[in-house]
Amino acid sequence: MMSSSGIGNSQHWADVKEAGAGIGMKALYYILVIFGVIPVYIALYPVILYFFLFKAAARRASREYLENLAVCYPELKIKSSSLIVFKHFLQFANLIVDKVQVWMGRLNIKDLEFSGKQIFTEHINNGTGALLVGSHHGNIEVCRGLSRQVPGVKINVLVHTKHALKFNSLLSGVDASNRMNLIQVTEIDPATIIFLKEKIDGGEFVVIAGDRIPISSDSTQQAEFLGRRADFPVGPYVLAMLLGCPIVLIFCIKNAGRYTMYFEKFADKVKRVRRDRDVVFADLAQRYAKRLEHYCKLAPLQWGNFFPFWSQKGN
Repeated sequence: MMSSSGIGNSQHWADVKEAGAGIGMKALYYILVIFGVIPVYIALYPVILYFFLFKAAARRASREYLENLAVCYPELKIKSSSLIVFKHFLQFANLIVDKVQVWMGRLNIKDLEFSGKQIFTEHINNGTGALLVGSHHGNIEVCRGLSRQVPGVKINVLVHTKHALKFNSLLSGVDASNRMNLIQVTEIDPATIIFLKEKIDGGEFVVIAGDRIPISSDSTQQAEFLGRRADFPVGPYVLAMLLGCPIVLIFCIKNAGRYTMYFEKFADKVKRVRRDRDVVFADLAQRYAKRLEHYCKLAPLQWGNFFPFWSQKGN
Protein backbone atom coordinates (compact mmCIF):
# COMPACT_ATOMS: atom_id res chain seq x y z
CA MET A 1 0.00 0.00 0.00
CA MET A 2 2.94 2.32 0.52
CA SER A 3 2.91 3.56 -3.02
CA SER A 4 6.06 5.63 -2.87
CA SER A 5 8.49 3.02 -1.66
CA GLY A 6 11.81 2.40 -3.25
CA ILE A 7 12.37 5.81 -4.81
CA GLY A 8 15.84 7.15 -5.31
CA ASN A 9 16.84 10.80 -5.08
CA SER A 10 17.11 11.14 -8.86
CA GLN A 11 13.69 9.66 -9.63
CA HIS A 12 10.41 11.39 -10.22
CA TRP A 13 7.85 10.30 -7.63
CA ALA A 14 5.61 8.86 -10.37
CA ASP A 15 8.39 6.54 -11.60
CA VAL A 16 8.00 4.44 -8.49
CA LYS A 17 6.56 0.99 -9.02
CA GLU A 18 3.63 0.76 -6.71
CA ALA A 19 4.75 -2.53 -5.21
CA GLY A 20 1.64 -4.61 -4.81
CA ALA A 21 -0.52 -1.52 -4.43
CA GLY A 22 -3.25 -2.72 -6.79
CA ILE A 23 -3.37 -6.18 -5.24
CA GLY A 24 -3.26 -4.66 -1.78
CA MET A 25 -6.18 -2.34 -2.50
CA LYS A 26 -8.29 -5.18 -3.85
CA ALA A 27 -7.46 -7.36 -0.86
CA LEU A 28 -8.31 -4.50 1.47
CA TYR A 29 -11.60 -3.94 -0.30
CA TYR A 30 -12.71 -7.57 -0.14
CA ILE A 31 -11.66 -7.99 3.49
CA LEU A 32 -13.76 -4.94 4.36
CA VAL A 33 -16.74 -6.30 2.43
CA ILE A 34 -16.56 -9.78 3.93
CA PHE A 35 -15.18 -9.32 7.43
CA GLY A 36 -15.54 -5.65 8.31
CA VAL A 37 -13.07 -3.03 9.43
CA ILE A 38 -11.63 -4.62 12.62
CA PRO A 39 -9.78 -7.47 10.83
CA VAL A 40 -8.36 -4.89 8.41
CA TYR A 41 -6.84 -2.88 11.23
CA ILE A 42 -5.41 -6.06 12.76
CA ALA A 43 -3.87 -7.02 9.43
CA LEU A 44 -2.37 -3.55 9.00
CA TYR A 45 0.33 -3.98 11.62
CA PRO A 46 2.34 -6.76 9.94
CA VAL A 47 1.91 -5.07 6.54
CA ILE A 48 3.19 -1.74 7.82
CA LEU A 49 5.97 -3.49 9.72
CA TYR A 50 7.09 -5.06 6.43
CA PHE A 51 7.23 -1.71 4.66
CA PHE A 52 8.93 -0.12 7.64
CA LEU A 53 11.66 -2.77 7.71
CA PHE A 54 12.31 -3.15 3.99
CA LYS A 55 11.52 0.22 2.38
CA ALA A 56 14.51 2.29 3.43
CA ALA A 57 13.85 5.13 0.99
CA ALA A 58 10.35 5.68 2.38
CA ARG A 59 11.78 5.61 5.92
CA ARG A 60 14.35 8.26 5.01
CA ALA A 61 11.69 10.43 3.38
CA SER A 62 9.49 10.19 6.47
CA ARG A 63 12.37 11.03 8.78
CA GLU A 64 13.41 14.00 6.62
CA TYR A 65 9.91 15.44 6.72
CA LEU A 66 9.50 14.90 10.47
CA GLU A 67 12.91 16.37 11.26
CA ASN A 68 12.18 19.48 9.20
CA LEU A 69 8.84 19.84 10.95
CA ALA A 70 10.47 19.43 14.36
CA VAL A 71 13.04 22.15 13.64
CA CYS A 72 10.41 24.62 12.42
CA TYR A 73 7.92 23.88 15.19
CA PRO A 74 9.73 22.73 18.34
CA GLU A 75 6.48 23.18 20.28
CA LEU A 76 5.24 20.00 18.59
CA LYS A 77 7.92 18.12 20.53
CA ILE A 78 8.59 15.69 17.69
CA LYS A 79 11.64 13.57 18.46
CA SER A 80 13.39 11.90 15.56
CA SER A 81 13.18 8.18 16.16
CA SER A 82 12.25 4.92 14.47
CA LEU A 83 9.09 4.83 16.57
CA ILE A 84 7.74 8.12 15.23
CA VAL A 85 8.51 7.01 11.66
CA PHE A 86 6.61 3.77 12.27
CA LYS A 87 3.68 5.76 13.64
CA HIS A 88 3.81 7.89 10.51
CA PHE A 89 3.58 4.77 8.34
CA LEU A 90 0.71 3.45 10.43
CA GLN A 91 -1.20 6.71 10.23
CA PHE A 92 -0.84 6.65 6.45
CA ALA A 93 -2.27 3.13 6.35
CA ASN A 94 -5.19 4.14 8.54
CA LEU A 95 -6.00 6.94 6.12
CA ILE A 96 -6.03 4.42 3.26
CA VAL A 97 -8.56 2.31 5.16
CA ASP A 98 -10.69 5.41 5.62
CA LYS A 99 -10.35 6.17 1.92
CA VAL A 100 -11.75 2.77 0.98
CA GLN A 101 -14.55 3.12 3.51
CA VAL A 102 -15.50 6.50 2.07
CA TRP A 103 -15.81 4.95 -1.37
CA MET A 104 -17.89 2.14 0.09
CA GLY A 105 -20.15 4.59 1.90
CA ARG A 106 -19.21 3.14 5.27
CA LEU A 107 -17.84 6.27 6.89
CA ASN A 108 -20.50 8.37 8.52
CA ILE A 109 -20.32 11.46 6.34
CA LYS A 110 -22.80 13.17 8.65
CA ASP A 111 -19.93 13.48 11.08
CA LEU A 112 -17.87 15.41 8.53
CA GLU A 113 -17.20 18.92 9.80
CA PHE A 114 -16.44 21.97 7.68
CA SER A 115 -14.48 25.16 7.95
CA GLY A 116 -15.20 27.75 5.30
CA LYS A 117 -17.97 25.69 3.73
CA GLN A 118 -19.74 28.87 2.65
CA ILE A 119 -16.90 29.49 0.19
CA PHE A 120 -17.81 26.24 -1.52
CA THR A 121 -21.57 26.60 -1.34
CA GLU A 122 -21.40 30.10 -2.84
CA HIS A 123 -20.08 28.56 -6.02
CA ILE A 124 -22.84 25.93 -5.91
CA ASN A 125 -25.56 28.54 -5.42
CA ASN A 126 -24.17 30.78 -8.16
CA GLY A 127 -23.61 27.91 -10.58
CA THR A 128 -19.95 28.83 -10.97
CA GLY A 129 -17.22 26.22 -10.96
CA ALA A 130 -13.78 26.54 -9.42
CA LEU A 131 -10.40 24.89 -9.32
CA LEU A 132 -9.90 23.14 -5.97
CA VAL A 133 -6.22 22.78 -5.13
CA GLY A 134 -5.53 20.06 -2.59
CA SER A 135 -2.55 18.04 -1.46
CA HIS A 136 -1.34 14.62 -0.36
CA HIS A 137 -1.68 15.64 3.26
CA GLY A 138 -4.68 14.39 5.19
CA ASN A 139 -7.39 12.58 3.25
CA ILE A 140 -8.64 14.54 0.27
CA GLU A 141 -10.62 11.44 -0.76
CA VAL A 142 -13.19 12.43 1.84
CA CYS A 143 -14.27 15.22 -0.52
CA ARG A 144 -16.39 12.50 -2.10
CA GLY A 145 -18.67 13.01 0.86
CA LEU A 146 -19.57 16.40 -0.57
CA SER A 147 -21.80 14.62 -3.06
CA ARG A 148 -23.97 13.61 -0.11
CA GLN A 149 -23.67 16.84 1.84
CA VAL A 150 -24.31 19.13 -1.14
CA PRO A 151 -26.82 17.66 -3.64
CA GLY A 152 -25.91 18.12 -7.28
CA VAL A 153 -22.24 18.88 -6.81
CA LYS A 154 -19.97 17.34 -9.44
CA ILE A 155 -16.26 16.91 -8.78
CA ASN A 156 -13.56 16.00 -11.29
CA VAL A 157 -10.20 14.93 -9.88
CA LEU A 158 -7.07 15.11 -12.02
CA VAL A 159 -4.68 12.20 -11.33
CA HIS A 160 -1.29 11.37 -12.79
CA THR A 161 -1.13 7.57 -12.46
CA LYS A 162 -3.09 4.66 -13.89
CA HIS A 163 -3.17 3.11 -10.42
CA ALA A 164 -5.68 5.72 -9.26
CA LEU A 165 -7.92 4.92 -12.20
CA LYS A 166 -7.75 1.18 -11.47
CA PHE A 167 -8.75 1.87 -7.89
CA ASN A 168 -11.64 4.02 -9.08
CA SER A 169 -12.73 1.27 -11.48
CA LEU A 170 -12.70 -1.30 -8.69
CA LEU A 171 -15.06 0.73 -6.56
CA SER A 172 -17.09 2.50 -9.24
CA GLY A 173 -20.02 0.12 -8.85
CA VAL A 174 -20.18 0.29 -5.08
CA ASP A 175 -22.19 3.49 -4.75
CA ALA A 176 -24.46 4.81 -7.48
CA SER A 177 -24.49 8.26 -5.86
CA ASN A 178 -20.84 8.82 -6.74
CA ARG A 179 -20.37 12.11 -8.52
CA MET A 180 -16.60 12.21 -8.39
CA ASN A 181 -14.91 11.58 -11.71
CA LEU A 182 -11.20 10.68 -11.86
CA ILE A 183 -9.41 11.93 -14.97
CA GLN A 184 -5.91 10.75 -15.80
CA VAL A 185 -3.70 13.45 -17.29
CA THR A 186 0.02 13.31 -18.05
CA GLU A 187 0.05 16.79 -19.53
CA ILE A 188 -2.36 19.67 -19.99
CA ASP A 189 -2.90 19.97 -23.74
CA PRO A 190 -5.46 22.12 -25.63
CA ALA A 191 -7.99 19.28 -25.73
CA THR A 192 -7.74 18.90 -21.96
CA ILE A 193 -8.22 22.64 -21.46
CA ILE A 194 -11.35 22.65 -23.61
CA PHE A 195 -12.73 19.63 -21.75
CA LEU A 196 -12.07 21.13 -18.32
CA LYS A 197 -13.36 24.54 -19.40
CA GLU A 198 -16.69 22.92 -20.21
CA LYS A 199 -16.75 21.38 -16.75
CA ILE A 200 -15.99 24.67 -15.01
CA ASP A 201 -18.48 26.64 -17.12
CA GLY A 202 -21.09 24.02 -16.26
CA GLY A 203 -20.65 24.75 -12.55
CA GLU A 204 -18.55 21.68 -11.82
CA PHE A 205 -15.33 21.54 -9.81
CA VAL A 206 -11.90 20.39 -10.83
CA VAL A 207 -9.50 19.11 -8.16
CA ILE A 208 -5.74 19.09 -8.62
CA ALA A 209 -2.89 18.49 -6.18
CA GLY A 210 -0.53 21.37 -5.56
CA ASP A 211 2.29 19.44 -3.93
CA ARG A 212 3.56 17.04 -6.61
CA ILE A 213 5.26 17.73 -9.92
CA PRO A 214 3.29 16.15 -12.76
CA ILE A 215 4.77 13.64 -15.18
CA SER A 216 6.66 15.23 -18.10
CA SER A 217 6.66 18.65 -16.50
CA ASP A 218 9.52 20.91 -15.50
CA SER A 219 7.25 23.87 -14.74
CA THR A 220 8.06 24.52 -11.10
CA GLN A 221 8.85 27.28 -8.69
CA GLN A 222 10.82 26.95 -5.52
CA ALA A 223 9.19 27.93 -2.25
CA GLU A 224 10.16 27.88 1.40
CA PHE A 225 8.54 24.87 3.05
CA LEU A 226 9.36 23.71 6.57
CA GLY A 227 12.54 25.76 6.59
CA ARG A 228 13.94 24.50 3.27
CA ARG A 229 13.52 25.28 -0.40
CA ALA A 230 11.37 22.80 -2.29
CA ASP A 231 10.02 22.60 -5.83
CA PHE A 232 6.30 23.11 -6.25
CA PRO A 233 4.35 22.72 -9.50
CA VAL A 234 2.94 25.80 -11.21
CA GLY A 235 0.49 23.67 -13.19
CA PRO A 236 -2.50 24.51 -10.96
CA TYR A 237 -1.95 28.23 -11.47
CA VAL A 238 -1.38 27.91 -15.21
CA LEU A 239 -4.56 25.83 -15.40
CA ALA A 240 -6.57 28.41 -13.43
CA MET A 241 -5.23 31.14 -15.72
CA LEU A 242 -6.24 29.24 -18.86
CA LEU A 243 -9.65 28.30 -17.46
CA GLY A 244 -10.28 31.82 -16.18
CA CYS A 245 -11.61 30.46 -12.89
CA PRO A 246 -11.00 31.10 -9.19
CA ILE A 247 -8.81 28.90 -7.01
CA VAL A 248 -10.05 27.50 -3.72
CA LEU A 249 -7.71 25.57 -1.44
CA ILE A 250 -9.10 22.38 0.08
CA PHE A 251 -7.62 20.37 2.94
CA CYS A 252 -9.11 17.51 4.94
CA ILE A 253 -7.57 16.25 8.16
CA LYS A 254 -8.61 13.82 10.85
CA ASN A 255 -8.71 14.73 14.51
CA ALA A 256 -10.07 12.59 17.34
CA GLY A 257 -11.66 10.22 14.86
CA ARG A 258 -13.52 12.90 12.90
CA TYR A 259 -12.66 14.63 9.64
CA THR A 260 -12.75 18.35 9.09
CA MET A 261 -12.71 19.74 5.56
CA TYR A 262 -11.23 23.20 5.15
CA PHE A 263 -11.98 25.57 2.27
CA GLU A 264 -9.94 28.72 1.76
CA LYS A 265 -10.23 31.41 -0.88
CA PHE A 266 -6.90 31.59 -2.66
CA ALA A 267 -7.23 33.58 -5.89
CA ASP A 268 -10.27 35.07 -7.60
CA LYS A 269 -8.43 34.89 -10.89
CA VAL A 270 -4.90 34.31 -12.13
CA LYS A 271 -4.32 37.13 -14.61
CA ARG A 272 -2.78 36.44 -17.99
CA VAL A 273 0.52 38.30 -17.86
CA ARG A 274 3.42 38.16 -20.26
CA ARG A 275 5.97 39.96 -18.18
CA ASP A 276 6.89 38.82 -14.67
CA ARG A 277 4.85 35.63 -15.05
CA ASP A 278 7.46 33.71 -13.05
CA VAL A 279 7.14 36.25 -10.25
CA VAL A 280 3.37 35.74 -10.15
CA PHE A 281 3.70 31.94 -10.11
CA ALA A 282 6.45 32.05 -7.49
CA ASP A 283 4.21 34.11 -5.21
CA LEU A 284 1.31 31.69 -5.64
CA ALA A 285 3.57 28.67 -5.01
CA GLN A 286 4.92 30.29 -1.83
CA ARG A 287 1.48 31.14 -0.55
CA TYR A 288 0.35 27.58 -1.17
CA ALA A 289 3.44 26.17 0.56
CA LYS A 290 2.71 28.24 3.68
CA ARG A 291 -0.86 26.95 3.86
CA LEU A 292 0.30 23.38 3.37
CA GLU A 293 2.80 23.91 6.16
CA HIS A 294 0.02 25.22 8.40
CA TYR A 295 -1.98 22.01 8.01
CA CYS A 296 1.11 19.84 8.44
CA LYS A 297 1.54 21.53 11.80
CA LEU A 298 -2.09 20.77 12.70
CA ALA A 299 -1.74 17.07 11.78
CA PRO A 300 1.96 16.15 11.53
CA LEU A 301 1.55 12.42 10.85
CA GLN A 302 -0.99 12.80 8.04
CA TRP A 303 1.68 13.71 5.50
CA GLY A 304 1.39 11.27 2.58
CA ASN A 305 4.48 12.02 0.47
CA PHE A 306 6.89 9.15 1.13
CA PHE A 307 9.57 10.23 -1.31
CA PRO A 308 12.39 12.83 -1.12
CA PHE A 309 10.05 15.82 -1.23
CA TRP A 310 12.82 18.40 -1.15
CA SER A 311 14.44 16.72 -4.17
CA GLN A 312 11.42 16.17 -6.42
CA LYS A 313 13.36 17.15 -9.51
CA GLY A 314 16.38 15.08 -8.53
CA ASN A 315 18.34 18.10 -7.27
